[in-house]
Amino acid sequence: EIEDPRARFRVAAAARIGEVVEGTFDRVLCNAAFWQFPSLEEAVRAVAGILDPGGLFVFNLPVSRLAGGDVSGGGLQTALARAVEEGSGEPFRTRTVEVDPGRLEEVLISAEFSSPDRTRWTIPTTEGEVLELLRLPTMIGRIAPDLDPEARRRVLERVEESVDRDRSTEVEWEIWSQTLTA
Repeated sequence: EIEDPRARFRVAAAARIGEVVEGTFDRVLCNAAFWQFPSLEEAVRAVAGILDPGGLFVFNLPVSRLAGGDVSGGGLQTALARAVEEGSGEPFRTRTVEVDPGRLEEVLISAEFSSPDRTRWTIPTTEGEVLELLRLPTMIGRIAPDLDPEARRRVLERVEESVDRDRSTEVEWEIWSQTLTA
């Protein structure tokens, strides 16, 4: 819980954020969701619409979701890829959400943001913690969008049987920060 009266939290579709907040802000933060928005262009324009000139927009993207990023990973990702392929009959790689960093930078600049400062950040975790995140419908839904909820549950059961929940792993993120120049 944040008790600072300057911090405000609202939940809305990213493209409609301007409809649920009043006024403008000097900072907008989007943690672990940006790559999942149906239209990054609409989300960026909406953020620009609620940000003060000179305001800062910060979001993060898993490196595995960047076009050209490493999606091979370790034991958990291998087990997930196999389980999704078995459940869907399609290759895992074709089912991942990818963000083209060059295109995203163009979108940001066209919305009058500065060229982004991009920083890599590696988070130590366990395969069990990553598996728990995958249980969120939005996470597994993006990885296996054509599987019904029961098939997704079976995929995650197969993954759990194949991994060591206590095994250490790392998740690499890229943090983007840019200033609204207008």
